[in-house]
Amino acid sequence: MHRVLTPAGEFHIDSKGGLIDFKSIDSDEEVVGLLMTPSAAPTTPEGVLLFLSHQRTLVEETGLKWEDYSEMRRRVALGLCQTYLARAPGDDDLIIEAVATLKDLQKALNLLALRLAQNYTESGVAPAFEGEEVSPEAVVDAGVSHTTNVSEGLSLQIKGLIEYRAGLEEEIGEMMACTAPNLSGLAGPLLGARLISAAGGLGKLAVFPGSRIQVIGAEQAMFRHLKKRGDPPKHGIIFQHPTISKSPWWQRGKIARSLAAKLAIAARIDTFSKEDRSEELRASFMRRYEAVKKSHPSEPRRMKVVRAPKTSKKKGRRRRRKR
Repeated sequence: MHRVLTPAGEFHIDSKGGLIDFKSIDSDEEVVGLLMTPSAAPTTPEGVLLFLSHQRTLVEETGLKWEDYSEMRRRVALGLCQTYLARAPGDDDLIIEAVATLKDLQKALNLLALRLAQNYTESGVAPAFEGEEVSPEAVVDAGVSHTTNVSEGLSLQIKGLIEYRAGLEEEIGEMMACTAPNLSGLAGPLLGARLISAAGGLGKLAVFPGSRIQVIGAEQAMFRHLKKRGDPPKHGIIFQHPTISKSPWWQRGKIARSLAAKLAIAARIDTFSKEDRSEELRASFMRRYEAVKKSHPSEPRRMKVVRAPKTSKKKGRRRRRKR
């Protein structure tokens, strides 16, 4: 016996093409869901060929008209196409994958550079690396002589990974210029790509308010603030923007808030209108940035917040009410 799932339902046919049983399916959505899950509809190629050779006869034996079955088949085919297109990876999915690759690549580079620096230190070639934070470029460009073939081969591998990282960053920049030109022009291609990756896609980032974009990447600090009443975070990933990272601490919160508001507008333009207005957004943000610099030039006096200690209520016996 062969089981064949069709837009009308499930056919059970014998080896000669005769109908044994038929189970109808109520909705087209249910048929599409079963066809998208091969394990739910185990159909063999032999069964499909056998059904196609006796298709019209089998359909009419169930009581369906051939015209109605043809319409069902058309609707299910359109539903399958829409489902496949919805699941197809978009441009922002490729950006997310590239950012994840770049992150893993940076971890591998740091680990290999630390190993090479330890090799140099233990052999007495470069004691300056000891106890310091080592970057891959600093180790490779140190110009020291290799003591073993292992260190020489490791140095060549690090150089190759550095070149691959540069090519990957350039490719991310090209993808961002095509997919999110406003976000890329305002935040930079790498920071914009990291924001898209952290949000889970450009469409999801577009519905975020500026206040949420401001603290993307600072979730632990936000939970600590809500749970232990600590200071709220002023910025998350957007701290990597030079206007924030190079500014004094008392200006960063205001600059981060202004930048996050413009980033929210840029993400919505990239998602819905696809119009390149990056220069306009950047000019508007820089005006606000200069205004913050002028209005808060000096460090303010820090205020010490004294919180009242938590008092524990004494547990006592409950008095009974007199009746």
